[in-house]
Amino acid sequence: MCTSFTKAQHEQVLKEWLSEFKSLPDTAIITYAKKVHEKDAVLVSFKFAVSAFQNDTLVELIQPATHQLFEFYRSGVSELKTHAVSFFPALVGGYLLACCSRHENAAKCKQSIGTCLLAIYNLICEEVEKENVEQHYEMEMPNLSNPSLYHDPMAYPFSEYTVNSGNHGRTFIKLPLMTSHTNIYPENRSEVINVMMSCYADYVAILPITSLLQVCEICMQISSQGFPWHNNFLNEERNSDTRRVQIQSNALLTILRSVYFALYNGCRMSAVNAVEAASKWGTYEMCPKIRLFCNAVINSTNQENEQHLSNSPLGLPTQLTPILGRSSSSVSRHAVTAMSIKDHKWRHTSEEVSGD
Repeated sequence: MCTSFTKAQHEQVLKEWLSEFKSLPDTAIITYAKKVHEKDAVLVSFKFAVSAFQNDTLVELIQPATHQLFEFYRSGVSELKTHAVSFFPALVGGYLLACCSRHENAAKCKQSIGTCLLAIYNLICEEVEKENVEQHYEMEMPNLSNPSLYHDPMAYPFSEYTVNSGNHGRTFIKLPLMTSHTNIYPENRSEVINVMMSCYADYVAILPITSLLQVCEICMQISSQGFPWHNNFLNEERNSDTRRVQIQSNALLTILRSVYFALYNGCRMSAVNAVEAASKWGTYEMCPKIRLFCNAVINSTNQENEQHLSNSPLGLPTQLTPILGRSSSSVSRHAVTAMSIKDHKWRHTSEEVSGD
């Protein structure tokens, strides 16, 4: 990853990226798409541009760059769409920075990036709606009286009244469709970011490491910008002209999903720092969901530091989270983990199964 570019080099990389695609004939787009994942420097330069408000030349390149990313996403070519998705952390981070900055160029950047985010968000809503209509996606409400993959009513000490009280047949519900928006406001900002980063999480396994590092960076940005621990996690000096990022915990939790993937895929140090920053944010905002997740990840990494990574359990060791240490905890002490599944003595291994 190229991180030592000068401002002039960042500008050159973006201009070449823009001009190269515009000059392509239609017959060469497929060939270009197969090699577009190699353009690692463009991610770095775009991330630099959306945070360099003081550079007028780079600010002018943001609008055509975001327009090209939108064209990539809706092109119908899977490689170009994946390339556009890899820019989501930079887009979200740049938009949030522009929302919180007092710089005179911030409004122009906010408009350009916000238009791109909103356009892609509405496309995602259309894709999800089409998928739900085609697959008739619905969910069955759990019922104690009906056995399922997760429970057997006869295996638990339920009373007959408890088991039969909900015996009203099978109930299905359909998930509500996403709401399309014509503008991004503080009220729907977290919803848009949550949907964008959920889409990003679907692609995270095939995205370049540069993009994974950037999702860790925006997690630190959201969790640290404007807070007293700012200098512990961010290199940029933003205390003087930026405010805290206002975002709902669900959106940050969605970002942490991708950070957790980055933790075990080449971005360990950045991911650990991002989780620690999010943990401080969760403590400050008194958000139990963020604290539970971050404490589990931190405890898991501490275990892995004490023993070889290959010998550590896969997944989060929920038994180490502080909430489980209290007798009044609402989380079951028998919560399923990867290790508990591995050590469980299954019924079919101890009982004779008839062949009939």
